Amino acid sequence: MKAGVIWKEKLEMEGFNDKNDQKNSISINGPTPKHLYLQAIAGCTAMDVLGILEKMRVKTPEHLSVAVDADLTDDMPKVFSNFRVYYTVKGNIPPEKLKKAVEMSQEKYCGVSAMAKKVSQITYQIELNGDLLDK
Repeated sequence: MKAGVIWKEKLEMEGFNDKNDQKNSISINGPTPKHLYLQAIAGCTAMDVLGILEKMRVKTPEHLSVAVDADLTDDMPKVFSNFRVYYTVKGNIPPEKLKKAVEMSQEKYCGVSAMAKKVSQITYQIELNGDLLDK
């Protein structure tokens, strides 16, 4: 696995990876490396949840979004002091299976979350069809 950036000008860079030819912009005015890290957590766990639900033979959700926010320390280097993951799901999904899929992603499968947990705590909440699910 390989990824990197090419400096363009000022604090503008172009990201690349060995998976495909798609390029992405990284800049002080656009997504920063810290934003991309939060997106990586979201993408990793979203892919897990969808795959786990499929293996559970659960109908694909009508909607799935995963948002991650985090606080930064005040001291340099500024690092994340905690992570909060918000799952928003719509569709005819059994709540217990959705909770199990999220739990499996967070506890066993999502490598990006596992790396983040080495730095700080991760908490999460699940909303299904407008209702918060109890853990």
